[in-house]
Amino acid sequence: MITSASDLAYWMGWELKPKPKIFQKELFVLLTKEEEQVYKLLEIKLTLDKLSLLSKFPISKVASILFQLEMKNYIRPLP
Repeated sequence: MITSASDLAYWMGWELKPKPKIFQKELFVLLTKEEEQVYKLLEIKLTLDKLSLLSKFPISKVASILFQLEMKNYIRPLP
């Protein structure tokens, strides 16, 4: 007999609380030399132009490296 919303959720097989995803972080950071160079420059808050000047890479290359670092979850973009 269903007497509450939680009973309905139980009988329908719906989960009320999603299970947390368990994942293991990588122990060793595997970055290319170019990615390491740009990553080290990110310790200082710089614009894309200044990152390009200091790393001596074209802006398109720096943007590509930043995207690769973001996809590897080493950095995240902030507004």
